[in-house]
Amino acid sequence: MSSPIPRKERAHCSGKSKRKYDEMVKEKRLFKTQAALFDISAAIGLHDRKKTELESPVQLVQSYSVDRDGVLTTVLLHISPELSGSAIMRELEKYAEYGVSKIYDRVIELGISDVADLDLVEWLGIEG
Repeated sequence: MSSPIPRKERAHCSGKSKRKYDEMVKEKRLFKTQAALFDISAAIGLHDRKKTELESPVQLVQSYSVDRDGVLTTVLLHISPELSGSAIMRELEKYAEYGVSKIYDRVIELGISDVADLDLVEWLGIEG
């Protein structure tokens, strides 16, 4: 199945969030790539059903490197079935914008130096 996100798109974040991505990926090395952090950030936003508008958007990564398996898009289209094309990426960006701030705040609050210490299952209240 081909992705409903045009793969020539680029994923964006706010300038403020770009600094958070850089710190958690390049400096702290909590995540291997910015795309991986984007995916988990969008997943958290979708889980919480919260999003944040991007102020002064900057390019983060190519769209082909995010949501590679289409899971985030599937969840998003369940929430907002009217979306298509570039609008899907723009909406994922808003959910990721919320999620990256939530992750960053926890990393700073707890002094986390290993992604396993985020304890996402307990933190997000995910029940098995």
